[in-house]
Amino acid sequence: MSPQIFNSDESSEDADSWLQHITGLFDHGQYDDVLRLSLATFQLRKSAERWWHGASRTLEETVVETTWDSFCVAFRQEYVPESYVNAREREFHHLEQGTMSVREYARRFSSLLAYVPHVAGRERAKRTKFIEGLNEELYTLALSSKPKSYAEAVDSAVDIEEGLRNRRSRARPQGAQGGRPLFKESSLPNLHSQLFNPRSNSNSSSSWLSSLAVRGSDLVAISLRRSLALVLLVLAALVAVVLGQSFVVSVEASIRRLSALVCKALVISVVSMGISRVCVHQLDRSKPQPHLRVEEDRLGVVPLSSRSLGLERRSLVRFSCLVRRVSDSRFSSISLDPNMLK
Repeated sequence: MSPQIFNSDESSEDADSWLQHITGLFDHGQYDDVLRLSLATFQLRKSAERWWHGASRTLEETVVETTWDSFCVAFRQEYVPESYVNAREREFHHLEQGTMSVREYARRFSSLLAYVPHVAGRERAKRTKFIEGLNEELYTLALSSKPKSYAEAVDSAVDIEEGLRNRRSRARPQGAQGGRPLFKESSLPNLHSQLFNPRSNSNSSSSWLSSLAVRGSDLVAISLRRSLALVLLVLAALVAVVLGQSFVVSVEASIRRLSALVCKALVISVVSMGISRVCVHQLDRSKPQPHLRVEEDRLGVVPLSSRSLGLERRSLVRFSCLVRRVSDSRFSSISLDPNMLK
């Protein structure tokens, strides 16, 4: 079990990793401080060795004895500057899963914990920060599993991700790429008959759906509940495309971490039911809260917000959303119930 060589050509990250590596080896071997100092300095090469000759003389002039702790302090000051540590701390506070798998995200999360001791030493804070950085679907499911520790949170998120991946691979229809449709093909005829055949259903749901065919021009769906965002987008798309109308979906800024994945699921749902051929523009996953516009057979991102339309913010009841008709800056609201699409 021999420590790695360090010659000072490495980056700050590599230098920090080297010190952590040899410290772990020494801890495992239960070496005393004298042996630690001797082995660590023996592994220095080139300019790193010359640096230690000068640094050790300075330490001898200022302290009674050169120790392992004083070596670690001097080494970090020279090769792991405070600016690097501050940058890693900022990275930790802004860390989110993004396009990483849960395992990759967990490895990066753990590697940055050394730079935030105020979090690393508190199990609850560590667990909470990890869960909050997960992607939307995993965040909700991992939170509902109520893990008691950081390790349990990681294990739970890994299991959930693998379960979702396996489920999607089994359920993916032939010819569809990138995900599972949110609605079955059998939903389309029922929805179409409700829209254009008033005799098929005389309840209130059918009435307002039929009225949409006459009234609607542009539809705007607004949600303050991030857990409903994907459902709202798909529902608005189904209604608008079946009606042959253009529509706008505006998602409030409080709904975080929405990306091209939302757009992709939306398009797959529409295409899989044969409603319309949709062209998908490449979207930047790094830009959250996309505002989507579908016009005939095109899907794109437009700079639109609910505030620019003069719409007031509203909290929505569970399993329902607000659909507004946009016509000459005058709005009329209609309640849309997802259960009607089942």
